[in-house]
Amino acid sequence: MPDITVAFLGKCAERDEAHVPLGPLYIVAAIEKAGFSVDFKDYQLVHELNPFNVETATEFLAESTEILAVGCMANMLPLAVKALERVKAKNPNKIVILGGPGATGVGKGLITHFPHIDYVIEGEGEVAAVSLVKVLISGRGGFEDIDALVFRKNGKVQVNPRRSFINNLDELPFPAYYKLDPSQYDRVHLITTRGCPFSCTFCDIAPMWGRRVRKRSLSNVVKELDLLRELFGEREIGIEDDTFVFDRKRVLKFCHLLKKSEHRFLWSVWARIDMVDLDLMQTMANSGCFQVKFGIESGADNVLKQISKGYEASDILPNLRLANEIFEQTICFFMWGFPFESFHDFLQTLFLLYRIKSEFQKRLYDGSFEYLWFQVGAFPNSELYRSFEKDKLLFDPDMVSLIFTYSEELHKMTLLRMATAKQQKEFENLVQNHPDVFSAFYHYPTPDIVKKRRLIDNFIYRRGTKEIAIDNDTVKVES
Repeated sequence: MPDITVAFLGKCAERDEAHVPLGPLYIVAAIEKAGFSVDFKDYQLVHELNPFNVETATEFLAESTEILAVGCMANMLPLAVKALERVKAKNPNKIVILGGPGATGVGKGLITHFPHIDYVIEGEGEVAAVSLVKVLISGRGGFEDIDALVFRKNGKVQVNPRRSFINNLDELPFPAYYKLDPSQYDRVHLITTRGCPFSCTFCDIAPMWGRRVRKRSLSNVVKELDLLRELFGEREIGIEDDTFVFDRKRVLKFCHLLKKSEHRFLWSVWARIDMVDLDLMQTMANSGCFQVKFGIESGADNVLKQISKGYEASDILPNLRLANEIFEQTICFFMWGFPFESFHDFLQTLFLLYRIKSEFQKRLYDGSFEYLWFQVGAFPNSELYRSFEKDKLLFDPDMVSLIFTYSEELHKMTLLRMATAKQQKEFENLVQNHPDVFSAFYHYPTPDIVKKRRLIDNFIYRRGTKEIAIDNDTVKVES
């Protein structure tokens, strides 16, 4: 019998593709390195017609050891809470631990409001998970010294501070790929760094890893690439670093090592539009980088300044043109719905998108260029959320899907859309009754939201749109 079950409660709505879940696999590897046995379960592999059904999730989580650790993203947190409540009701002695991005930043609320959750680990979790398992299994030691652990002590909620991050990432074992059947997964990822030095106010992930960039040695990264090649074959590998191109010399050295390798790797990467140039992108492409993803966010200087993006709208198109000439595929991410985004700001982003759509029309049609436009959500770790008046946040079940997905088809495949009518009402009540826990389901009040939404519906989802004219804050869309 394993000592602990680690379960990933994730469901990829994106074309029903399963992604290798790096975070939980790092946790599994760390726990097993410490001498404990782990049963790993991945909800992505539960092929049900409706993966957002509470009964399905409950059945999945119930088949577990007495210690159950669950990781999830914010979009699955309500399902995790409801399913774990049922699991605990059937087995009151089960110890329930919650972690991952979905639980990070809301641990105090989870422990306060939901007695069936025993512990929450916030943020980087390998050290905390090992320490917690040692205490739970041995019965020796205490919980007070475990970094970023939230728990109950004498009937009161205790939130342990984060005292440190893992400095030497090479000391971490590789994710526990040996727990997987490679044939079940479509997408493979790795990380080469943790931490982000930038201060984008809407970002929820960078604060989770800290502002100081910690880097794996490139020899360690290449060893993992070789392992992935052995396990998953010639599949494309996504590098998920927030700041991969931040260290130019390191990127160039990485590309040099790949070109020297006996294998050819196809890889993708996230990049800042202001930190790439012709030489860097050509070197990346020549070493196997086929796709680059840019978080552009807005075409309005006012918005870019207020979200502390660090560049101006005029910086966007020149490097985007170069990227489209160099890489097989380019993806741009935009956001709308900031509380300070005027209608004119919104139109500037829309006009930039129209220019992009016109200029890269051929690549759009053949799928080698893509732009995705999300609504800004009130994610709990972001500076924007922390500085905003919480009682002014808005919850609209019909708009939640705009925060978590980007296409008309995928909007139908989200928690509040696919749940049964009864469960949908339960989820909505859960989110409304506990906004401090489920703030990611809320959006910010933004000027002219109805007009903005109407234009998005026309521009993004009606593929027949032929013309858009913008003049003095008025818009005409012809289809």
